[in-house]
Amino acid sequence: MSPGVFYIDLDRITDADFSAVLPRLTTARGIVFDMRGYPRQVNTAAILAHLTDTTIHSARFEVPLVALRIA
Repeated sequence: MSPGVFYIDLDRITDADFSAVLPRLTTARGIVFDMRGYPRQVNTAAILAHLTDTTIHSARFEVPLVALRIA
C-alpha cells in the first residue's frame, strides 16, 4: 500500500475495530475495503453509511416465481 492508503479486510474486523480506526480513516488518501470473504463480525451497512450522505441501493436479487396451472 502507498502511504496514506488504508487496507481494511471486512472479513476480519469487528465493529469495535472499525470504530477505533475511524478517526485515522478521515485523513486517508484512500481506503481499500476487501469484501472477498463474507463479513460476519462487522456491520457493513454502517461502514458504507460513512462513505456517503445519500441512500445506497444494492443490486436487485429477483427470483422468478413460476406458477403451474393444472387443468
